[in-house]
Amino acid sequence: MEYMPHGTIADLASHSVDKCTDVDERVVGSYTWCILTALKYIHSRGIVHCDVKGKNVLAGPKPGFAKLADFGSAKRVSGYANPEEHRTALMPRGTPLWMAPEVVRRERQGPESDVWSLGCTVIEMVTGKPAWEYSGAQAMLRVGFSNELPEFPTQLSELGRDFLEKCLRRDWRERWSCDLLLQHPFVSSNSVEVAESSPRSVFDRTAWEISEDVRYNSDYSSHDLSVENYFQSTRDLL
Repeated sequence: MEYMPHGTIADLASHSVDKCTDVDERVVGSYTWCILTALKYIHSRGIVHCDVKGKNVLAGPKPGFAKLADFGSAKRVSGYANPEEHRTALMPRGTPLWMAPEVVRRERQGPESDVWSLGCTVIEMVTGKPAWEYSGAQAMLRVGFSNELPEFPTQLSELGRDFLEKCLRRDWRERWSCDLLLQHPFVSSNSVEVAESSPRSVFDRTAWEISEDVRYNSDYSSHDLSVENYFQSTRDLL
């Protein structure tokens, strides 16, 4: 995968809160659009991520550009023809404070569960902290067995809170799908163009295109840092 230079969106959100910087809702919507497009893609191929959260979303070279990462908890789903059988076999995957209610109750973990986690991640992007203020067993009881919802950030516009309401419905059957959410104006008006890939290999020539004022230092200060010049310099040394 190409280099994503700005860490995770959890890092960015925490840094913004520490610096008391106002959240740019357009950037939050743009990051959300990126996550949604990734989820739509993997869901269409029968894969559930199971651990959507800020630390698993990498921030790209420009604001609002991100990629979903860390598929260590992901799994394939083949439908739920026998809910009782599935319930006894389900072992929840993911990070507790981002888990959907049905996952905590060990009932199911499907695409709808990723949508709930996405809603929690949007709150995290705005506040710089998990959607739930509780921890441990108390948090799991509230997530899985109460009628509560995470508190929606007051910093979000009415449009942003409406988007969260579509994600954070306790009944998984009532949550919007990724297809529907991508049409919501909170994200559809903040979609981003896919950036040109950054280097995936040292042999990727586009990765070595550097502006005129950037030169290779030391004995090679007169040479542009290109693939050809790099290997020529190496041969000269040998």
